[in-house]
Amino acid sequence: MSEAKSFFIKLTKHGTGLIGLIIVLTIIAISLIVALTGSSLLPYDPIEQNVGEPMESPSLKHFFGTDKLGRDLFSRVIYATPNDFFVSFSVIVTALIIGLVIGTYSALKGGIVDEILMRIIEVFMAIPALVLAMAVAVALGAGVINMMYALMFVWWPWYTRMARGETLRIVNSKYIEAAVGSGVNNFKIMLRHLIPNIFPTMLVFATIDFGQVILIYSGLSYLGLSVSPPWPDWGEMVNSYQNYLVYAPWLPLFPGMIIATVVIGFGLLGDGIRDALELK
Repeated sequence: MSEAKSFFIKLTKHGTGLIGLIIVLTIIAISLIVALTGSSLLPYDPIEQNVGEPMESPSLKHFFGTDKLGRDLFSRVIYATPNDFFVSFSVIVTALIIGLVIGTYSALKGGIVDEILMRIIEVFMAIPALVLAMAVAVALGAGVINMMYALMFVWWPWYTRMARGETLRIVNSKYIEAAVGSGVNNFKIMLRHLIPNIFPTMLVFATIDFGQVILIYSGLSYLGLSVSPPWPDWGEMVNSYQNYLVYAPWLPLFPGMIIATVVIGFGLLGDGIRDALELK
């Protein structure tokens, strides 16, 4: 049995990991379908007004109800999915790549290079991620792409520090010392020996962290730094509808529940991947 097949079987037998996998695959599928087809497959146009009576409660006609402008909330929530997923995916992949390269190089090189890089990272990590991302986002201006750049700018130090720590754990192994002693350059050592060995741990961290990025992005969207109305975004909808919590609780509740479900889903999947890889 191949390692990939064995891993998948272990993951699907992991109760909570399987739940997380189903949630994540559903989000990915929705994101791809909406990105490719737009609003054509949705029950209603997400920005069209008066597709139903204003403030209708959830029903078979409008699964999540309608807002004060008669817009279908279900269509708006689904239409917003690609924004949150693709921004978070881009941030995580970028941070993972940068972290693996810089972190492993810093640990392998050591000395003054390692000291300088770690001091730079400490400066980044001294400021809460949301605050720093907010500052960068304000400087760049509102918009989904600018939010993505802001989060990329903020997120890479965490992965760099973790990659460095994992590399330091194995850098003194005999096979690494043998590679260094035989004259193999640092770049080849990183690619052949260090990154493959620390990648499983980094993958687990990235999977769990995916939900955190979505949460931070939703927070920036809540503050109005993402899409502009009438285009929907999960965080923006929670902000727009929060005043109706008493009279029409479904309006802020459904986008908030989607955010929570996605965050929990990635967390469960990360735990499942960790156990399937038998990482401690």
